[in-house]
Amino acid sequence: MTQADFLHSPFPAATELAPLDLTSSQRFYNRELSWLGFNWRVLEEAENPRVPLLERVRFLSISANNLDEFYTVRVAGLRELANNGNTTPAADGLIPAEQLALINDDARCLLQSQQRIFEGLKTEMNAAGISILDRKTVTDEDRSFLSETFLNKVFPVLSPLAIDPAHPFPFIPNTGFVLALQLERRRDKRPLQALLPIPAQVSRFIALPAET
Repeated sequence: MTQADFLHSPFPAATELAPLDLTSSQRFYNRELSWLGFNWRVLEEAENPRVPLLERVRFLSISANNLDEFYTVRVAGLRELANNGNTTPAADGLIPAEQLALINDDARCLLQSQQRIFEGLKTEMNAAGISILDRKTVTDEDRSFLSETFLNKVFPVLSPLAIDPAHPFPFIPNTGFVLALQLERRRDKRPLQALLPIPAQVSRFIALPAET
């Protein structure tokens, strides 16, 4: 085996670099696109076969949560600048509207990859005995259990909010889950609109009893 002698080896020939304009915006990479690149790397761990299955699910969840926060804070700031007609370029030379266009294109691809990876993870979890069921796949016994769970744990904490001229528009919590309802009043068939916030203490997933 040949060992390299770094102390006594000759130096490689010098390489002549192209002239660099130290005032050019091309020296910089956009901060927001760089952040999206970081989130892509987080998502890649959800596809890494060397990572345990449930840890890959966690990485997928982290990438989704990161994207929510990114749009809530950083993209919201860019939108405000763009809506106000701000055309001041960032250090990389992109104005807010240009940054938003590039961000949305990249984020759209990221969302599509998240959905694709989620479908693959569901298949792997199902093979490992962990199934995510929907209305079409639950059994009658499951429906009975879920109905009881809803009446005892979910229904008591629900508070519908009316939408009409007599009430100010209800507050919607950031990143919260809210159902938009189209209702009909029984006595006169009048259409009504309402929002139904889902409290944070309501679990997004409910574990069903094991099959006997």
